[in-house]
Order: sequence, then structure tokens, then C-alpha cells
Amino acid sequence: MSDSRFAWEFDVTFTDGEITAETDPVDALTTILSESRSEFFTTKPEIYKLHETTPAGRENQRTDAAYILESAGTELNRFGVTPGTQDAQTEDGQVQIYVYSLDNQSAKTTAQEIVAYLREFLSDNYFGTNFLNIEPTNISDRRASSIARQTDHYVYVVDIQTERLS
Repeated sequence: MSDSRFAWEFDVTFTDGEITAETDPVDALTTILSESRSEFFTTKPEIYKLHETTPAGRENQRTDAAYILESAGTELNRFGVTPGTQDAQTEDGQVQIYVYSLDNQSAKTTAQEIVAYLREFLSDNYFGTNFLNIEPTNISDRRASSIARQTDHYVYVVDIQTERLS
């Protein structure tokens, strides 16, 4: 196994090789973020799948946390390369990562660090994952969309587009 050095805002070394064999976007992102080394984050959040938590559990979480969910279904598109051969399909998914923190700057920084880390998978080409690419597309502050007094947390959402051939 060889090491590759990437230009980040901070100096890190990334070991080449498969990170996850998951084909479900939520499972893959959960593994990618859970298995990341702590030096990628100022404060590494606890990682959860949203459907495995309760609203009360998220509201009572005192440490920084990231909740991952599929925001839309997986879009299947026909993909043919060579005439006369069996066509394949692409699976395009949309995932959201909700970053909860009791500190506004911590929530914002964690969301930005998730995006910086996931940029390494923009052109993964099935090297570290079973995806052609994993692309962060947006960071938004969702605090204003929370019901008043439902939570004291600051909430940032990272939108991610995934693509793989099936």
C-alpha cells in the first residue's frame, strides 16, 4: 500500500485502498465518515444514520453529530457504451448530512470539513468506494427552518450527489 499526499487546508496523509464496499449511498457515506481519521476534523462529530435516531435523541445530543439520510430516491438511467452489447444503468443518488452542534462556529466548521474531506471522492472511479463519484454540492444553514424551541442546536446541511454504474 502506498501513501498519497493531497493539498488540503491542513497537512494529512491518505492511505490508498478501498474504504468501503457499500453500494447504498447512505451506508457508504456513514462508513467513509466513521472511518475517517480524527485529524481531518477540528472536532470529529459522532456519525449516525438519521433513520436510526429519534428526534428527541437528536435534540438531546450534547456533542457534535452528523446525521446522514437519503434525501431523494436513487434515479436509474440507462447507459449504453457499445452498440450491440447489453446496456447498463447508472444509479444517481442524493444524500444529505445534517450537522448538529450547540455552537454555531463548530457546526459551520464541521460542515466545511466534511465537504473538504469528501472532495477526495469527486473522481473516485471505484478506487476507494463502489461509486464513480461522491460530490458535495451545497452547504446550507438550516437553523431558521427548525421549529422554534424544538432544539438549541445549530444545524448545517451538506448536500451530496452520488453516481455509480449498476
